[in-house]
Amino acid sequence: MLYKDTVFIRSTLEISTGCAYSFGMDTNKLAEIWIAACAHRLQQHWRTVDPIELEEVAAELWRNERLRELPPAMAAAEWLSPIEH
Repeated sequence: MLYKDTVFIRSTLEISTGCAYSFGMDTNKLAEIWIAACAHRLQQHWRTVDPIELEEVAAELWRNERLRELPPAMAAAEWLSPIEH
């Protein structure tokens, strides 16, 4: 179902409560939230890296369709897994 500038998107985001929520949202807003959450997870690993650079990495992860399907924290963890092991 497409409506002018809004697409119904079913996705889940991990929230600090550990719960996952499914909802419809504008694509740009979803990307913004996903990228911010992913960058936050990356910052937990690299505390000294400039947050702007981490947002750029998170945006790159968002462009990867397979990672975009995951909750942001899981996508970041999967991307970091070769580094952490």
